[in-house]
Formats: sequence, structure tokens, C-alpha cells
Amino acid sequence: RALRMVAAGDTAGAMRLMTEAVRRHPFDPGAHALLSDLLQSRPDGLSGAAMEAYAARALAPGHARNWWRWGYAQARFGRFEQAVPSIERFLALGGGDPADMSAAHALLAQLRRTLPGGELAQAALRERLAGGGWRR
Repeated sequence: RALRMVAAGDTAGAMRLMTEAVRRHPFDPGAHALLSDLLQSRPDGLSGAAMEAYAARALAPGHARNWWRWGYAQARFGRFEQAVPSIERFLALGGGDPADMSAAHALLAQLRRTLPGGELAQAALRERLAGGGWRR
């Protein structure tokens, strides 16, 4: 029903429906997953999306997409080191549709470039040292 509501343009109604579904069925990972996806699309829904992604992953850790949802939320919160193993787990579990797999590989590459030892982190260190950003 919630997906039909979204298709009809009633995303807010679908979120209300799924919020109630999660309240009534707290151990249903699918309900948490769908609510997370709906909240992810809203600028003010990031923390709720992360919470629901965590719940879906905790309730169904063998479902690959739940790891993608969780890793994506971790990355959006700047938790890059934690996001890498979550996304790697998504890929190890077989990933999902080609668009998700492509997005996961791209995000994983970007995260690795950003983490200590990655090329972006190293470039920032060189720039800071060259510009006298640190005093000895």
C-alpha cells in the first residue's frame, strides 16, 4: 500500500503509514527498511533514516540491501571508517540490483580515498605541510 501511495505522489502519507507499521510491527525488518528508504529522500529525515536502516540491518543481517542502507547512512553521517565494512558486507552478500552495486562500488572507492592513507587524505596532509599549516 505504501508503495502505491508513493507512486501516486503521496510520499508523506506513505511515511505516516510506514511509521505506524513500524510501531505496530517493531520486529518486521521490511517495515523498517521501507521507512528508512522513504525518510532518506527527505533532507530532514536523515537521522530517522539511519535509525530505521540500523533496525532493518539488526533484524535481518543476512539481507544484503540492509547493509547497503546502513553503510550509506553511516557515510552520510561522516562515519567513513564504519561505512566501509558495511558496504563491503553488502557486496559480500551478493549486493543487489546493478544500480545499487555500481553506487556501492563508487561510494566505497570514494571512502577509501578519503580515509587515512587514501589519496585525498594524503593530498590534504601535503597541502597543509606545504602551506605551513602546522607549527613544529
